Amino acid sequence: MAELFGHDKVVKNAIDSLVEWVGGAPTKKGYRVIGTIKNYYADVSVRKEGEKTQWSINNFDGDDWQEIPQYLYDALNRFQDEQEAKK
Repeated sequence: MAELFGHDKVVKNAIDSLVEWVGGAPTKKGYRVIGTIKNYYADVSVRKEGEKTQWSINNFDGDDWQEIPQYLYDALNRFQDEQEAKK
């Protein structure tokens, strides 16, 4: 990975400070990061709020959580489990 400087380093450090390792899965306060695909600001994340399953891509103005079907939530988590098993 290339060394980061200035704003990019500050942003990376801020994102890293939000990430916790819970049960081997990267999460952000209850959200699970899926894969390595991301936009300029952050990544694709999923979460479960009560019975609702949701996903979001963080943007400059925060997360925009949208409800998704259980089968998609399960498939995204299965994908991430497989990625982690490869490491």
